[in-house]
Amino acid sequence: MYICVTCGKLMSREEIEMPHGVKCPYCNGKVFRKARPDWSKKVEAR
Repeated sequence: MYICVTCGKLMSREEIEMPHGVKCPYCNGKVFRKARPDWSKKVEAR
């Protein structure tokens, strides 16, 4: 899952891959970031 930086919509890789390049189908933005889970990993210190 990817998030468009311009409009903030969440979409899959198949939705953003166009025949002529990668862009958002809603706002034509070309900058994306990978969606990360809301939880954080906790590591115990030694």
